Amino acid sequence: IQLTATTPCSSAVRFETGTMELQLSNRVKNLGDMSNRKLFFKAHIDFNLSLGQIIRNVIFDEAEPEFQQYAFFHTTIGLRNAFQDELLNEDKELILLTLKRPLVYIQPIAVDKAILVWLNYKNAYEYWAEKRANLCYEHSQATAQQQQQ
Repeated sequence: IQLTATTPCSSAVRFETGTMELQLSNRVKNLGDMSNRKLFFKAHIDFNLSLGQIIRNVIFDEAEPEFQQYAFFHTTIGLRNAFQDELLNEDKELILLTLKRPLVYIQPIAVDKAILVWLNYKNAYEYWAEKRANLCYEHSQATAQQQQQ
């Protein structure tokens, strides 16, 4: 999965996942104790979040734009639920989260780019929320007028 959010000035935030592995098992620890069946899961996800600049090819418009990274966070996320002997209380569920080799890389220019991206999307969200509120208000007014008729 690769999602890229860009701004008008070509700054970009990219979210990528590599291999995703999910294992599910209904295996019961003690075969004699069939009263407490449980589904066990284990997941591994390669995860990358990066900040950079989209650089378009000025000569060939059809060429794929290049993504130049200024900062990134890369790790493998591991999730699994606890086994029956790891639980302190049988009524509660426990999910274990592990990060394998979390890597963080930040260039000085990345701080400026991050602030610009945040401001751009904050302003876009506020504009969207304002338009949505106006639309909801107009809709409620139109509904009220129809009910009065």
